[in-house]
Amino acid sequence: MTGTAEGGPPRLRAPLTRERVLDAAVAYADQHGLAKLSMRKLAAELGFEVMSLYNHVTNKDDLIAGMVDRVAAEIEPPAVTGPDGWRTAMRASAVSARDALLRHPWAESVWSTSLPGPARTGYMDALLGGLDAAELGDDLVYLGFHAVTVHILGYIREELDLQSGTDDLEAAAADFMAGLGDDHPHLETHIRA
Repeated sequence: MTGTAEGGPPRLRAPLTRERVLDAAVAYADQHGLAKLSMRKLAAELGFEVMSLYNHVTNKDDLIAGMVDRVAAEIEPPAVTGPDGWRTAMRASAVSARDALLRHPWAESVWSTSLPGPARTGYMDALLGGLDAAELGDDLVYLGFHAVTVHILGYIREELDLQSGTDDLEAAAADFMAGLGDDHPHLETHIRA
């Protein structure tokens, strides 16, 4: 409970839970970036003292791992139907992962370095299951899992870098192409696309 400014009856505030802490941390990082997130700023955002957070997260690493797991929970896992449905399911899941990571641009930078929680391990297991449904064999399933994951993360990194590099992407592309000359027709087509 907290008192009012005029000394009136105390107001009830929502209890602090791990879910509430993680949701607030995700929202803060979405708005301000992960680099600006601190336990102190998060506590202030929630209206609690910093030490109250430690009843729900062990430390900042645990906080970040939980935040990444919240993002992973937004990803549609591949749902393979039929013997040839694995490609469609894997593509849909990859697009869903891209969309989730673009909604939370900070998450890509810590995706591979934070400990996976239940949502992320479930997503990883579903990816492996989608590849296993293709009957590729253990070696190709292993390599395919890492190829899909690295492709998604690498594509997101490049997309975010392009978005943050300039406010006018078309003007930047035109400037770049002006210096190409006529020797790179495939690159020019790619940039226009």
